[in-house]
Amino acid sequence: MELIDKKMIDGLAEELGLGFLAEEKRDEMMEKIVELITKRAGLKIMESLSEEELEEFKKIPQGDTGKMEKFLLAKSPDVKNLFVEEVELVKNEMLEFRGN
Repeated sequence: MELIDKKMIDGLAEELGLGFLAEEKRDEMMEKIVELITKRAGLKIMESLSEEELEEFKKIPQGDTGKMEKFLLAKSPDVKNLFVEEVELVKNEMLEFRGN
């Protein structure tokens, strides 16, 4: 299970009106947006963990996204909803910034 799936990314790109960009540029832009969403959601999740859970999480090797995702889902069952909410927040902030 991916916390931010391709369908969600494509929908976000469409709602932000990025269809005019060349595919490579669009993908580059969306990669940066997904990184922002992931960092913001990750911070919220980390703030909700106990000290013991935080230490346990730190033991997961960097880059092992499968283990990280499994851990987060176990410790914060509604983590998927948190990512969906962050996608909406970022989308709304970007649209507001753009003037829509």
